[in-house]
Amino acid sequence: MNNAVAAALAIMLLTACSPPASRSSSAEEQFTDHVLQVVRRRFPDRNFEPGDGRLMLNFKDGQVSLQNLYLHVSANRYNGEAEDRAINDFFNSLDFFTQQAPAKSWKEAEPLVRLQLVHIDTAHQLKERAVILPCEFDGNLRVAVVIDYPENYLYIGSSEIKNWKVDQATVVREAQDNLWERSKSLELKLEPADKGQLLIIQPGDGYAASRILLSQFRDRLRKSLGDPYFFAIPTKNTLLCWSNDYSGAQNLPAEIRSNYESHPQSLSPDVYKCDSGTIKNCFH
Repeated sequence: MNNAVAAALAIMLLTACSPPASRSSSAEEQFTDHVLQVVRRRFPDRNFEPGDGRLMLNFKDGQVSLQNLYLHVSANRYNGEAEDRAINDFFNSLDFFTQQAPAKSWKEAEPLVRLQLVHIDTAHQLKERAVILPCEFDGNLRVAVVIDYPENYLYIGSSEIKNWKVDQATVVREAQDNLWERSKSLELKLEPADKGQLLIIQPGDGYAASRILLSQFRDRLRKSLGDPYFFAIPTKNTLLCWSNDYSGAQNLPAEIRSNYESHPQSLSPDVYKCDSGTIKNCFH
């Protein structure tokens, strides 16, 4: 990997922060207690209580894991006001905290539904409030259906689908088609490299990683990178792809893990191989 690509990758993947500092279980308990104080002030109507496991909180609608937030705060060595801002930002960003009302009819919802990849922890937190589907290439990920709004998105549950008087398969199919409509003309700009090809896909719409679910988009990647190719989805906003002969491939796993660990809402630190359209996890 040449110096220019390395610098661009570091910036675009936001990996400038140091690796997370090691903390003891007592430090995790102190962190959980502090988060509990902050969110009780910020969301008094949510009835937050300590959870059943480490770095877990219960609230009246479900559970929330603090693991990614803990890694994020540790990696950036936040304390005081900076730590409290990070906590507030994390809870404000949780999609199931949105106050946006769901679409009242399928006619209103149909053009807005999208597929969204989520971590299994998020899926557990959502529980019955969202339709959750398996992710075929990673057991630690799940696929949800969301309504895309200008400022956020809202997870769709079985109650919404029932009210719309459509079946789940129709909603999932439309979510897939809508995401493809937003993806088929997306620019795929190859980064300069000594050998091979690298793509950093960050369109800023919150669905970068989810595009790998689309067979049509995987075919676009194959035409640009060759077959097989590799990819990573450290966060929902980053899809990193490279060819089998990419000269900087040996440096990517550490960058990917750093990006994964430094973001409060992350997906996977793993590398995946796409061969003839079939995805396999290289680490399992």
